[in-house]
Amino acid sequence: MTGLFYNSERNLSAYIAHTITIADTQLELGLVTGYTSYPIVPLIRLTYKDFYITPALETDTHSIGVVIGIEFKIATK
Repeated sequence: MTGLFYNSERNLSAYIAHTITIADTQLELGLVTGYTSYPIVPLIRLTYKDFYITPALETDTHSIGVVIGIEFKIATK
């Protein structure tokens, strides 16, 4: 899977990932660009239907957390 998204640093990010699917749950593992901390960072995201959870790291404050959200799809196959 490949794609683009507008990240939390207000930059455009490109990513490439592999998806492992079990029923309605997917684990996405890959690499993403567009962050100021490093040119390429790991991507890991767990999804269930349109909901997702992914780890977050703020390098300025050394804070670790999670992002939980809903994905709105523009087009589907």
